[in-house]
Amino acid sequence: MPLTQNDVRIDGHAAEARLYAEDPERNFLPSTGRLMALELPQGEGIRVDTGVTAGSVVSPYYDPMIAKVIAHGQNREQALGRLAEALGRTVVVGPHANAAFLERLVSHPEFRAARFDTSFIDRNLGELTRVDPAAEAATIGAGVEALLQPQPRAPRDRQDRRQDPWHDPWHDPWAVDDGFSLGPARELALDITVDGQPRSANVLWRDGPHVTVDGIATRKGVRIVRTGDAVAVIGNGVQRNVALKSYDSVDVDHLDGDGVLKAPMHGKVLAIFVTTGASVTKGERVAVVEAMKMEHALLAPHDGVVAEIAVEAGAQVAEGARILSIEASAGAPQ
Repeated sequence: MPLTQNDVRIDGHAAEARLYAEDPERNFLPSTGRLMALELPQGEGIRVDTGVTAGSVVSPYYDPMIAKVIAHGQNREQALGRLAEALGRTVVVGPHANAAFLERLVSHPEFRAARFDTSFIDRNLGELTRVDPAAEAATIGAGVEALLQPQPRAPRDRQDRRQDPWHDPWHDPWAVDDGFSLGPARELALDITVDGQPRSANVLWRDGPHVTVDGIATRKGVRIVRTGDAVAVIGNGVQRNVALKSYDSVDVDHLDGDGVLKAPMHGKVLAIFVTTGASVTKGERVAVVEAMKMEHALLAPHDGVVAEIAVEAGAQVAEGARILSIEASAGAPQ
């Protein structure tokens, strides 16, 4: 290189965070899938290096890094402040991502004070991955309210309105979503899914829907990103995918999921250690799934008998795919 050491000039401070498709709340399991939405930060002192865009697929065959987010400032404090703010504006919908974890990490007072070492994350893992239940519930509720809002209709030309005025939203009395009632305000329990898992919300109709989740009212300032029939909600240090429960397809045999072991991530079934009809004990290792050089053991949730094996060793499975089911023995704790 034509530069000498004396030619190298220090200009401020920079910090880099690696945005990965992984789930810090589940021991950093790698996550895969299509990036249904991807919004990377911009602004003064911010640079992003990436090779993917919305619509790209994070596969189990390669490193799951989505981007490097780099912040520059006059000093370390300014660089870390810009980095934390940038990570808070980062939107990843599809695979799980570690943006919120990284934001908490670079905002931690001990990290800001440069009092850290290579075991810092292990020592503070609970704090760095903890999600405030009230903040999570309030954020999810904002997503449910967005899902309940009437969607804008495609504009109709004047000729269509003359021929079929009842389908014009300004005339159709059944198109009003105000929950009108001659009696008390309508209130109902609503089944929803959050990151694919069942939850419920409570909806009170009073000049529009007012949603509570676990008794917590919604909060303002939540970012809503629509992804088809679902929404991604980002706010209060939480990012979740929220959808109304679909009843189009229901697994009647295992409606509550009891005894069903599912793939924790998209990957390859390395081994299945049991056969149909075999007796197992709670905590026994029954299968192993691998993705991105990480192995995850599936353990029997209770004593019982293997009722079904849905896949073979060597099969590629998607996150949430059914692996096997175990029927509990009589008297076994659930």
